[in-house]
Amino acid sequence: MTPVLTANPARLQRGCRITEQRNGITDARLHLIDLDNLHCGPYPTDRMIELVRSDYEQIGLSQGDLLFAACHHVPGHKASSAQSRTFNLRMSWPKCSMRLAQGVDGADLELLAFADTFLRSGDPASRFADVVIASGDHIFATAARRFRKAGLTVHSVVSLEQSLSSVLRDEVNGCIWLLPAGRCIQHDYSSSAGAQNRSSRRTVEPTGSTWPSAPEFRQCPNRGRCHA
Repeated sequence: MTPVLTANPARLQRGCRITEQRNGITDARLHLIDLDNLHCGPYPTDRMIELVRSDYEQIGLSQGDLLFAACHHVPGHKASSAQSRTFNLRMSWPKCSMRLAQGVDGADLELLAFADTFLRSGDPASRFADVVIASGDHIFATAARRFRKAGLTVHSVVSLEQSLSSVLRDEVNGCIWLLPAGRCIQHDYSSSAGAQNRSSRRTVEPTGSTWPSAPEFRQCPNRGRCHA
């Protein structure tokens, strides 16, 4: 039987947990959101900001979750597109602690600082059931390994499958959620029938929303850094 490629409870039987209904307190989740990576660049349009935010909600947010996000921002002395973009981001993620960063890997380093705070707390598994690393950057691989060794399930959320670094992918012991398609690519192909469809994974069209066309979306304005 051909596996269903949209989020549904049946997938939980194959090990997919990221969309599972959770108790808001005892099953709290830590979210580390690399907005530049999800937007596939540091200069997203308002449309892209809206799509990423609405599609991210498909994985489910509960009362006990903590969301930390970071993005590139170069402030100016006068009103600018950067300030307008930042305002839009904050309005789109009202319950998220957001850091504005500058420089190479600035946003990544801000998120890693957040991660280190919880990892140094001694027992992050007593606070969170799992962690979502919403990025494909290889720089998060060490943090993912540390979370996993601390007893947490580590999920990844990406906008493009090819943006997920192989070293980070190796550290993910939970789900890999493809944002525009609204499905888990870690568990969709667990059956022999599904394995025959692996070669077409990179060309699956988004199902949950109307994302930009393939040429528009895949031309990364971040000079390919979100594909590292």
